Amino acid sequence: MPSVVIVATDLMFTSKVTGTAQALGIDAASAATVDALAKQLESHTVRLVLVDMSMPEPVPVEALRTAGAHASRPATIAFYSHVQSALADAAKAAGASDVMPRSKFSADLPAILNRYGKPQDQIS
Repeated sequence: MPSVVIVATDLMFTSKVTGTAQALGIDAASAATVDALAKQLESHTVRLVLVDMSMPEPVPVEALRTAGAHASRPATIAFYSHVQSALADAAKAAGASDVMPRSKFSADLPAILNRYGKPQDQIS
């Protein structure tokens, strides 16, 4: 039952995120489409949705909107290549809780997963 869902099609990066989550004892899953994300949101208590803004449009923006409109209101973090800063504006406009370059996201990944991926009573 994933508490973190990454919306991405980059299999190497997705594996990095899910592998890091697993090492931290956090259940994570991936979704390559908005429909797959919606199914995860309906089936599980998702606390964090990570969105790769470099995916083809309209997937990233629609994923952020879908997560933001869900009754559970998971946190949403969008990440982008630093050379595609216009994607940051699109993520903010779509309602992302936080937006950051991929390099910062990668560097902060364990802290991000610990902050959002665990129930409040398990955060140390």
